[in-house]
Amino acid sequence: MSSGAKGRPTAPQKPEQLELGKRHQALLAQYKQAHYKDVVQAGTTLLQSQPSAFGSIPLCLLVARAMVQEGQYDGADQLLKRAIQISPGSAELRELRAQLLGQQLRWQEAREAWYGWFPASGDSGPTLDAFLKSLVQQSVQCFTEHQYLQGALVCARYLALRPDNADVWGNLGIFQTRLSHFKDSEQSLTIALKYNDKSASFWNSIGNLYSKTARHAQAIKAFNKCIEISPNNSNAWANLANEHHINAQLDEAYRCSLKALELSPGSKPGLDHLTRMRRICNFAGIEEHNWFDVGLEMPVSAIPNTSLNFLTISESHEQNLLLKRIFSRWADWVKKQASLAPVAVPITAQLGRDGAPIRIGLLSADLRHHSVAKFLQPVVEYLDPSRFVVEAFSCYPDPKDAVQQKLRQQIPHFHDVERLSHRDLATLIRSRNIDVLIDLTGFTNHNRAGVVCYRPAPVQIGWLGYPGTTALADLDYLLLDRYLSPVDTNYLVEKPLIMEGSSVCFGTQQEIPICEELPFDRNGYITFGSLNNSYKITAAVVDAWAQVMQRVPNSKFRFYRREFESSLLKENLSEAFAQRGVDPTRIIMENNRALRRPHLDCYNDIDLSLDTFPVVGGTTTCDAIWMGVPVVALEGLNIHQRVCSAILSNLGCPELIARTIDEYLTISTDLAQDVERLRGYRRQLRQQMLGSTLCDGKMFAHNFSQALLSLPEFSKSK
Repeated sequence: MSSGAKGRPTAPQKPEQLELGKRHQALLAQYKQAHYKDVVQAGTTLLQSQPSAFGSIPLCLLVARAMVQEGQYDGADQLLKRAIQISPGSAELRELRAQLLGQQLRWQEAREAWYGWFPASGDSGPTLDAFLKSLVQQSVQCFTEHQYLQGALVCARYLALRPDNADVWGNLGIFQTRLSHFKDSEQSLTIALKYNDKSASFWNSIGNLYSKTARHAQAIKAFNKCIEISPNNSNAWANLANEHHINAQLDEAYRCSLKALELSPGSKPGLDHLTRMRRICNFAGIEEHNWFDVGLEMPVSAIPNTSLNFLTISESHEQNLLLKRIFSRWADWVKKQASLAPVAVPITAQLGRDGAPIRIGLLSADLRHHSVAKFLQPVVEYLDPSRFVVEAFSCYPDPKDAVQQKLRQQIPHFHDVERLSHRDLATLIRSRNIDVLIDLTGFTNHNRAGVVCYRPAPVQIGWLGYPGTTALADLDYLLLDRYLSPVDTNYLVEKPLIMEGSSVCFGTQQEIPICEELPFDRNGYITFGSLNNSYKITAAVVDAWAQVMQRVPNSKFRFYRREFESSLLKENLSEAFAQRGVDPTRIIMENNRALRRPHLDCYNDIDLSLDTFPVVGGTTTCDAIWMGVPVVALEGLNIHQRVCSAILSNLGCPELIARTIDEYLTISTDLAQDVERLRGYRRQLRQQMLGSTLCDGKMFAHNFSQALLSLPEFSKSK
């Protein structure tokens, strides 16, 4: 007879228990070899033939885990429920069931999984209060270690025992937001505010939720409420800055961002503050820090929201490799998060076999009045419906938007998915039997880039919305053309999928009239111009523009964008030009929206457009060409440095492309001093564009479909 705890004798095992133990060990060996299907088959057979085996906690846990690996979530849940009925005091059984339910976004049931269970107390365990305190400590540790699912499960366990704790409801909501479980997060945070509407933290948390689900007006109200309660809350000020930034209220965004820094003395500015400085061209502030070092140390979850900042400092070969390294930090993290809760619905897409049409899913936050929707139109209009079926998954619903209304009519299966978690979204995509998922957003606003880590479709492609790698190994390809593809594919994780012609197509464009005469003919001087986003304007860009203006006497430079409502932006740019020897009176900056002037018409005031670098123009390049205004481009190494030059190459204007700064200055100066060439471009560019692949929607759709069909995944469908 053996001796148990505290010297108490333990009864010898019965023969059936010994046999059950042997069976368990055999199944465990199979499990360790990843033979999950065999474990499920043998384990369920054993449980059905020997119901007393449900009393073996290790066996039930093993078989349930194998079922989860095989995607048999309902079966695992039923097994665990029955085992818990026999062993209600088993924390291990309840913990696994709660985890299973949480992964499926069944959070109320995850809490209920702990109903009727209490921690042992007295000599054999802690008091209830001490146990609950330990759960709070566990949740804090989970947040620190980015273990958001585990943290949410700890909170659910706490709330099963004490459901009136507002702070734990708030923490659960934060974890659920980080998991993109947005509906559940809103419910949890609403309950927290019901218990305590004077909590600044709760208002800040629900503001973050509103921001992530594109409810920016509600987000601003929530952050202001937080600041009203807690005026020195630096996080709320930083979050409010972000909302103003999204609305292009640059001065207010910068003011709020400075306030956040003021309330955090000694802390280094984050990438969000770099964004504010970039938008107002605060070059002195930008140059105070090594932003690559910041990127290598910053929280991984924040990297996608600041990715455009990294593009503006990624010019050389070494910098582009470092850019990939920073993005890989995020990609590895999001892949790990996805692996904790794999999608249960199996992939049943047919990949065009047996004559089935290839089902394309378009994932985007920009299926509305946005350049992405404009470039997408030829695909929607001209793809052969007998070969391809298109569905849309919109992360930014805007039913009042005229472009989105048209797309909803053109695409019968138009899914609004902004409040779905990554896992739920992936489940929906799989259930629609999507063969090819095309992410049109990348790292831009309201993106769902991480959803590809759940492998919702057999083939996954990035296109249009973001000019570069997201470093996600599950994004199989980037759709490019031969001019857009980087000079070194080591800058990418994805494989380049090269299509014929241009990888962008305007389709239709507004018929804004082109003034026959040049602005030079009206004014007597050359007018340079740019309608690029202000974050693309770097100190090096202003250096080049100032040198061109010095070489072209009396020339002026016009900027048109809604950002130029910002007094800080106008002051900083004026000062930057003045420091480089250009009289600020030669710089004209206007908010064309405030003037109620279509942006295309603004090109009638510009003789020659000078592009930014290293982040170059895309839509603005096409707009300028459409309005008869030539664009001088500086071509670089990586995708974000080649968009403009690729458009010009596909247009047939390689003479406008520079490979060095000296070439950029020479091409710009020589063209500005050749008024007859400018007149020629004004007369011919629109017609030249209409005759190119940039405007041939049918040819583009053909090239697009051929690129997809060329993939090895579709070789059997040809």
